[in-house]
Amino acid sequence: MIKIDNFSNSNATSLWLDALQKAINTNDNEIFFPKGVYNFYADGTTLKHCFISNNDESVKNIVFYLNGVKNLKITGDDALFIFHGRLSPFVLENCSNIKISGISVDFSQRFAFEARVVDCGKNFCCVDVDGSWKIENGKLRVFDDGIDNMTGKLICNTFNAANGEILADGTYHILNENIQQKDRYLRLPINLRHDEKDFFIRHQARHTPAFVLDRSEDIELENINIYHAEGMGVVGQNSCNLTLCHVNTIPGEGKNLSVTDDAVHFSECHGELVIKNCTFVQTLDDAVNIHGMYRRMRKIGDALLLEACHFQQFGLWDGRDGDTIELIKCDTMKPYAELKVKSFFPGTRQLYCVELAENLPPEFEDRDVARIIRKGGMTACIDNNFMANNMSRGILLSGCDKGVISNNKIHSPGHGIYLSGDANYWYESGPNKEIEICGNHFDRCGYNSAETYPITVEPIIPRKLDDFKYHGKLTVKNNTFDLSKSEYALKTDSLRELRCSDNIVNGGRLLPEKWL
Repeated sequence: MIKIDNFSNSNATSLWLDALQKAINTNDNEIFFPKGVYNFYADGTTLKHCFISNNDESVKNIVFYLNGVKNLKITGDDALFIFHGRLSPFVLENCSNIKISGISVDFSQRFAFEARVVDCGKNFCCVDVDGSWKIENGKLRVFDDGIDNMTGKLICNTFNAANGEILADGTYHILNENIQQKDRYLRLPINLRHDEKDFFIRHQARHTPAFVLDRSEDIELENINIYHAEGMGVVGQNSCNLTLCHVNTIPGEGKNLSVTDDAVHFSECHGELVIKNCTFVQTLDDAVNIHGMYRRMRKIGDALLLEACHFQQFGLWDGRDGDTIELIKCDTMKPYAELKVKSFFPGTRQLYCVELAENLPPEFEDRDVARIIRKGGMTACIDNNFMANNMSRGILLSGCDKGVISNNKIHSPGHGIYLSGDANYWYESGPNKEIEICGNHFDRCGYNSAETYPITVEPIIPRKLDDFKYHGKLTVKNNTFDLSKSEYALKTDSLRELRCSDNIVNGGRLLPEKWL
């Protein structure tokens, strides 16, 4: 074991790099951070342009960068890591058998402010915010870099500070222009619709998720607190056999917001995905999102191309020679062929070239979509987690061969569990073969709208066919539903088989006959 010396006033980035090099030289398999506070700065970080699923591509300043590393443990005794500036804490690429445990992640600067209204009137409000900022030419500035407020807008979300709930009709999208300073307060062009005075003000995009697991396998995160990040807490992409145990996205002391997007997000992963005993609260997007990807097919002369269609899916290519691709009509979402791929060739960040081992079927049309089918597929176990006040939804799951969602408590302003699928906007695939939802407590899920439900099965299909159902079998048993605004606990669409038993529904009914 290599033990880090804790010098809280120094740049811990250099301590980590020295320890990693020593571990490589001595073939040591564990680096240990004793209890304490570790401050990480940009000096010594790895600069790398990264494509991260459902986050924003850019050149990252990566502190813990592991590429091709095998059989390593990074452990801490309740060690607190504070990252100063727009740093990417952990990026693992092409790694295997890595375990990270016993640490907490926080940032010295906030990527979304928490604000309190101190004055308001017609078309304006003045707020006191919890971070450093300045006004330049009518624009709010926080970071002195080229991607500060890259979206050109500010998103303000009203929340109830007493219980953390995001308020319905309490989101304001404003352009980052004509922003003013009044005394020491930020003056925003907002006409308030609520008496509540507490806001989250999102002023950055999605550049520095806390953990990125890319093309890696057998990775375990355990006993980790993520207090803040610009983007998501954990992103896994093109990876196999991932385990999260006691991984918590929670606000730091005195704060109400944890990460600015999904707590955890997994894209095109395969093998076994385990999420257990975790807490995901107070995020500005979903608690858990798991999906594959559809890519549009383009035939140009003799060339066959796959095209990434959403800008946050550019550059995420992991096609392997010999893979199978499934071809789908994007309007009906119905698959019509499976073909072997002889080889993939890198093209651009948006386009990839494909050489098939067999001919395209006669049903093929330009702009059909395809998804890669990995051998063995993906199984998901989401067990004994607590999810609350994640601004959008609780659990999203698609592209799963076998999934068990059990013993969770979910309190969400939107759907508690959402089984979807889409080939027209987010391009998140694909059908679930068999899902079991059992022993969960749905605590007033959908508290912001009567049109959202604790469990919703609703793939986005522009043209529905009577003889085709997108998802396979769903079992819903032994759950407790405390309904909020919705009349029903369960909504289903394009589902081949539904089995329900021994559920308790308080405040309504399980589902109407028309949704069967």
